[in-house]
Amino acid sequence: MKNIFLLLIFLLTLSIRLVYIVNCNELPTYDQSSYDEMATSISEGEGYKLNGAATAFKVPFYSMFLGGIYYIFGHKYIIARIIQSIIGTLICIIVYFISKELFGFKIGVLSAFIISIYPPLIKIPSLLLSENLFIFLLSFILWALFYLKKRNSLIIQILIGVSLGLTILTRGIAIFLPIVIYLILRTFDLERPYRTAFVVFFFLAITISPWILRNYLIFGRPVLSTEGGRALYASWCPPKGKIFGLNPVDDITEKSLKISSEIERDTFLYKKALENIFSCKHFKKVLYLEILKILFFWCPFDWEILGGRYNFGFGFIIPFFIYGVFLGCTKRYKDFYGLLLVLLYFQIFALIFYGSPRFRLPIEPLIIIIASFGLVKFFEKFRKKFFPVSILLLYAAINIVFYLYSGYTKEIAKNILVKCNIW
Repeated sequence: MKNIFLLLIFLLTLSIRLVYIVNCNELPTYDQSSYDEMATSISEGEGYKLNGAATAFKVPFYSMFLGGIYYIFGHKYIIARIIQSIIGTLICIIVYFISKELFGFKIGVLSAFIISIYPPLIKIPSLLLSENLFIFLLSFILWALFYLKKRNSLIIQILIGVSLGLTILTRGIAIFLPIVIYLILRTFDLERPYRTAFVVFFFLAITISPWILRNYLIFGRPVLSTEGGRALYASWCPPKGKIFGLNPVDDITEKSLKISSEIERDTFLYKKALENIFSCKHFKKVLYLEILKILFFWCPFDWEILGGRYNFGFGFIIPFFIYGVFLGCTKRYKDFYGLLLVLLYFQIFALIFYGSPRFRLPIEPLIIIIASFGLVKFFEKFRKKFFPVSILLLYAAINIVFYLYSGYTKEIAKNILVKCNIW
């Protein structure tokens, strides 16, 4: 029965994504264009290049993944989107196993169903962005960790280490994720825990070392990427003092463009960003930006993936996520804290750089797992089911209305923030 369910949920999830991409004719823009260009360079045997020159601007694994697709099937966006849809479907199956392991079959089923119809996770496979692959790798690591707790095998340890390395090489934001993985391992009652940690981090090092060595040989410095300086500066000196996700145009950025070495340019922007952060005269500005980053990170209006429309899926699950966090902490589900550590990690990075729904996307499967737990427990509180069903239907209808009238809803939210002197 459970195998039949998994097959059905796989087919449902894949069908929804394939139907979407068949009707998707978008050409790559912004970050997608960069990934497309680097992937094309790789597929043509020119190496990892951007604007015709060797680069370390972005970590390489997603471009290598995309370049491999181009090499085998030709430069066809539809093929890349189909493969990404399959990966997106596998995310749903992995989430089922994680939530089933933590909370049981019922919550596993609900989590998988929500993932299958969740708007951003339907659209993201159609975009040439690293998030889809990153979410898959992150979800796989968490599943493998919980599997390791039951059966501490060398193969799983190696898979976790390699997957962790590939995760870092997919998005540089994962650079300190090994610390979180180590803390999660510490909560497990494993035989030879230090041996397990050693194997994981040894294969992590093996996985990322060729990229670090390559950058040392080309640029004379063992860097992971040269994107961080620009991102950090933009997050602390955003356009108009509050618009994240766009590169500021000021004397500092103009000066940085005159620096030919991308390594030196990255260092220069890091230095200027840190000067802004630790300057006493900018303390109020720093506090204001931190508040904005939290609001942007948890914002239900997704301007990068959903084009600024209200994310009714996120709006629906967030109260049940909060309730699930409360229950998980008060009832002391031991493995539950591993999920919270991962959530906290991404929130901290949002405070350092900047928050947006796109940067929240990697942890939305975990938010859905916790929200499913909260939703089921909320439903179980009532002996007669008419009342909770009525509440759920009404709340779902409200969120759909917010989605249909996204422009008006956004304007109301903006006016509230203006009155609170936040926007």
